[in-house]
Amino acid sequence: MNRPPILVKQLLVLATLIALALTNISAASAQATCDQVVVDSAGVFGSEIQRVGEAAERLAETGAEVRVRTIATYAPSSSLDAFAEQLIGGCATWHDANGDRVSNLLLLIVAIEDRETGAYYGAQWTGALDSEWQAIQTDQMNPLFRDGDFAGGFVAGLDAMNQSIAGAAKPGDNAVPAQPAVPAAVPGEGIGVPGGALGVLLLVLVLGSAAGGLFAYQRERKRRQAAQQQARLAKQGAVEQIIALPQRIKHLETRVTTTVPQVAAEDAAPLNAALGTAQQIANTMLLDYEQLDDHDPERRGLKVDQYNAITAAYQKICATAQEVAQAADELETRLTTLEAAMRQTPQAVIDSRAAIEQATAAIGAVADEGFRTEAAQHILAQAQTGLDEAERALEDRRFIVAARLTATAARRTQEAVDAAQALPQLKRQSEAATSELAQRVERATAQIARGRQTLDEISRIAAQQSWQAVRDYPSEAQQRVAQSQQTLETARGLITMERQAWQQALEQIAVANQRLDEAEQRIAAIITLKHNIDGAIRDAPGLIEQAQAALAAAETYVRQYDADIHDSIWDELRRVGQQLDMARNELRNARPDYLQAIAQVRQVMQTTQELHRQAQAEHEARERLRQQAREAQNQAQWTIAQAYEYMTRHREVRHDTIAALAEAERYMAQAASAAALEAQIEYARRAMMRAQHAHEQAQREVAEAERMRQAALAAALAASRHRSSRGSSRGSSGGGSSWGSSSGGASGWGSSSGGRSSWGSSKKGGGGSTKW
Repeated sequence: MNRPPILVKQLLVLATLIALALTNISAASAQATCDQVVVDSAGVFGSEIQRVGEAAERLAETGAEVRVRTIATYAPSSSLDAFAEQLIGGCATWHDANGDRVSNLLLLIVAIEDRETGAYYGAQWTGALDSEWQAIQTDQMNPLFRDGDFAGGFVAGLDAMNQSIAGAAKPGDNAVPAQPAVPAAVPGEGIGVPGGALGVLLLVLVLGSAAGGLFAYQRERKRRQAAQQQARLAKQGAVEQIIALPQRIKHLETRVTTTVPQVAAEDAAPLNAALGTAQQIANTMLLDYEQLDDHDPERRGLKVDQYNAITAAYQKICATAQEVAQAADELETRLTTLEAAMRQTPQAVIDSRAAIEQATAAIGAVADEGFRTEAAQHILAQAQTGLDEAERALEDRRFIVAARLTATAARRTQEAVDAAQALPQLKRQSEAATSELAQRVERATAQIARGRQTLDEISRIAAQQSWQAVRDYPSEAQQRVAQSQQTLETARGLITMERQAWQQALEQIAVANQRLDEAEQRIAAIITLKHNIDGAIRDAPGLIEQAQAALAAAETYVRQYDADIHDSIWDELRRVGQQLDMARNELRNARPDYLQAIAQVRQVMQTTQELHRQAQAEHEARERLRQQAREAQNQAQWTIAQAYEYMTRHREVRHDTIAALAEAERYMAQAASAAALEAQIEYARRAMMRAQHAHEQAQREVAEAERMRQAALAAALAASRHRSSRGSSRGSSGGGSSWGSSSGGASGWGSSSGGRSSWGSSKKGGGGSTKW
């Protein structure tokens, strides 16, 4: 029988694969609804549908075929689970040839009227979602569904599943499974021509190339589906705006048409302008939308860039819609304000007129008490004038101006009443402040006398430099009290009913009080100085005694450990002693500078304590260094002794090694004779290192000698055996070890126990529904 050439068979195989691919594409075109990621049949997402689509896209990046569905009810199906199975069975790309869900399917459904949520997934996600799907529904999705936030519930559920899948992923989970091997050709079958092996190889290459192309097509198809879904969401958002905004503009147009004839031109013009702006932008939006007839996201076979262009076009419509909404908001604000003015201003004018009458009476009552109310009456006259203008504007139907003038008149009316009624209170405040100021002047005068007396006492017992800084304080305080007294007299004249300058009086009294504060501060400084000097007189003997004791303790310590302590500490202690003598001599004067002397004594105590601590630190440091020197010499001596003991037991040690140990002993002698502790430590360190090196070298030499002895002994034994074997070789027999007696083998696979999980449930996947 004639067989087709190899190339023809390869082309036939390739054509078969291409036909299969085209068949899949045709089938996909026939189920557009099934391939749509988000289908909001219940109409609960509104403008939030794009947010749901974005969450689905994030989950799809894990490799899942995500489908989101909203339905009003699952009737006439018996349950949401039954509805989901029917839905999966009706979409060819959602199940395999056996009717089981495709392994990467992930379907979320909500039935609004039945208040039920469902999550269904293929076998690929059982490990990640079997223990999580119910909690995701009850904890993440259903609470938001109960609040009416259906888009938020789906976003929360999709993101939670994304996290569960990511958390369950292991290295290698996403690896492409190995493809089944192509069976080798049986002699006499297959291509059946010489060089059949080469034909099989070429066929495998062609199949691999076709499969790779199919995989690439599937990846590109997913990208197109995602881009198409984005375009659908963008168009849906634009359509919602196209439907809603014209209705709103029409409603506002009706309100403007009704309002404009009732108002003046100056109130109508902003309304007409705002309405025109909103209509112009809306017309532009509608025109742009009409020009997008060929931008249909439901068209199949478009490229990703083309779907992206459709998305961008509809997003531009949405942006224009936002401008329309903003213009409509501005118009609605103007309308609401004008309508409120039209409705409220006439009554507000009447109320303001009544308020002015009441204010006139209230101001008159204050004037009857003898208070000057000219300022309040002036403010009330301004309110009256403004209200007259508001009435004229109301007659001209200029409602915005009328409302503003009426509000201003009401505010000024209240200000006039407040100004008049504040006059009696200002009078009482100014009178009380004047009385308090008079009392402060008397107290300050008495304090100045006390301050002078105290300063005289200080001058009799203390050196002039002690009180030089406060010498002029009594005179300065007296000057400020005199100024305050003068201000007091002025304030008394201002608060009479003839002058009624109460606010001015309060301002001048505040200045006078500030001057009295300054006077009191100066007298207080003199009193504080006297208190400090009395304390210095009282504390001086005890402080000098403490300083002398501290100095003596420091000198005793330094003297005891003189060799360890730097000479500079002695110098500092002598200087501190001189300072203490100076303070003691100052206190012996007829009028000492007590404060300066006490300050010197305190400084002596502080410096002495610091020098004492420094001396202790230096001694302790030297003591630690001596301990280190002793330990270093002891360690070096022990190391030398160990090396010497080893060398005396082994005669194999060479003379140069023994000489190295002698060098260590010389270092040890230098350490013992060195005066500086640092030198003792360094020589001891060298001695120990040299002794360690000599000991290690001796051990190597002994080991080498032992190895040579063992080698010589082995050679002698070998020679002896060789001589004895030559005499008995003829009568002896020999052989090799037998492998036959050994036991062993390979572990048997037949005895192993195990099994595989049932593919019935794993292929179907998992999931279910919950009530909310």
